[in-house]
Amino acid sequence: MELAPFTYQLPPLASDAEGVEGYLVFTRDSADEPVGKVIVALDHAGEHLLMVERERLPAHHERRLLPWKTIERISVADVSLWLNVSAGELERYPAPDPEKKREDDPAEATRFTEVPELVGSTPPDRERAAGATWGIGTVSLSVLAALGLLLALAVYGAARNTALLALLAVPVLLGAAATYSLYRARRRPYVTPRR
Repeated sequence: MELAPFTYQLPPLASDAEGVEGYLVFTRDSADEPVGKVIVALDHAGEHLLMVERERLPAHHERRLLPWKTIERISVADVSLWLNVSAGELERYPAPDPEKKREDDPAEATRFTEVPELVGSTPPDRERAAGATWGIGTVSLSVLAALGLLLALAVYGAARNTALLALLAVPVLLGAAATYSLYRARRRPYVTPRR
């Protein structure tokens, strides 16, 4: 297996995913099953690279560095990207050398999160529509959580049975789902924010 000869940056362990980090990766022949996920997007001497991690066996992860031009399209709504190569062709790309990874130190290949435009990627209007869909889900779940809380308190108030306090789990779970939905509605990973 060929190892890349340069040092590279990885996202800090406690950081949120940015850009295409965490996106599921599909190949020409992978159909509905992803072949891996994006660990980080790198810029090495002006060339954009994608570090893709494949899990071939449990607890055995294999990483490859692919040129940006292997991306066919990106979908923000699906948090996925599709490559114009087959799963078997991933073997021919170099692997990052584990000894050359850096988190906070300078590296030859630096992490970047402002992803360049890509032909075939989700157009901004479809991305806004995807965000609106998650926004509607957030409002719906928030209303259900509030109504569930009122209903649980009313049932408890009428019966005065402490066992009924377990009903509070329902609005708490709905509130958690609303929070996740809000996160998804606000996350627009590869769109450069306007300044």
